[in-house]
Amino acid sequence: MRGVVSMADDTKALKRAVKFRPVILILVMLVLTGGRAWGADLRSTAPTPGAQAETSPSLPPPMPVVRYVVEKGDTLWGLSRQWGVSVECIQAGNPDAQMMPGEVLEIPRWECRVFWAKGGELLTDLADYLRMPAADIARANRLREDAVFTPGQRVWIPLEVPANGVCREEAYVRTPEGDHWYARFPWPAVGCVSREFGSDGLGRHHGIDIAAPFGHGIICPRDGWVVEVGNNDSPTSPGLGTYIKVAHEFDEAGNPMLWTIYGHVSGFNVALGEVASGVGIRVRAGDVIGYVGNNGRSTGAHLHFEVWLRGRPQDPLNFLVGAGS
Repeated sequence: MRGVVSMADDTKALKRAVKFRPVILILVMLVLTGGRAWGADLRSTAPTPGAQAETSPSLPPPMPVVRYVVEKGDTLWGLSRQWGVSVECIQAGNPDAQMMPGEVLEIPRWECRVFWAKGGELLTDLADYLRMPAADIARANRLREDAVFTPGQRVWIPLEVPANGVCREEAYVRTPEGDHWYARFPWPAVGCVSREFGSDGLGRHHGIDIAAPFGHGIICPRDGWVVEVGNNDSPTSPGLGTYIKVAHEFDEAGNPMLWTIYGHVSGFNVALGEVASGVGIRVRAGDVIGYVGNNGRSTGAHLHFEVWLRGRPQDPLNFLVGAGS
């Protein structure tokens, strides 16, 4: 099974094996085999994850892992493109995935593989075996470096630890107020970009259009607050029809500083009463906030997606994973 790492029962034998394995060979095999084990102790299926080892509130945040509910038409390739990690990475954490609608997947934001513990293994022994810092494994899983694994425990093995703690790709924006860096967003919907940001023969376009199936879920790409929903045009972007606005950062006065807009939606997945009351609704990265539609100034099902920073529209492709700079 791709993406599964296992260890020998005999820890002493494992340590002897590590001693004679060159560093480069270990790393190359981990990448090329999708994190699979070497030797006869290869699992064909992964056990059910068990309880996590002891954690501490003082530890740094772990690797972000998003719970995603599969929809009709989803593919591993599409999710890989949407979240900016490889197919092997998604398979590693979900070895029994069938990609059936309603199935729940756990998608890591860092490129990684997985070790399924038999119980009793030491985190430090695993790190020695893989010739990587124990601190990286500990941080990815929010464990102490002296952790002892429990039977069936899933342990994420990061191939890299992003400096920003979220995503290896970063967006850089310079504004009159200063420079801004953001971990790049996952795509709110999967599809081809049918219209780009900027001025064209149709006029000024404050976002991008993503051609996607009607009714497919639109995910929130970053933690934030739903602060506005509308059934008419957005004040800043005529022709959007039904839209959702999510604020992700606020200035010192409490006004939205970074926000995103989703246009032509066919339905909401948020409580409209709470938004209308001014309370707003807390949403997390990966939450479905609405559904792809075809209303307003639209000729086919698609999502219109905008990113605004300090009152100015930005090219969303500068913020999305895998979209270049």
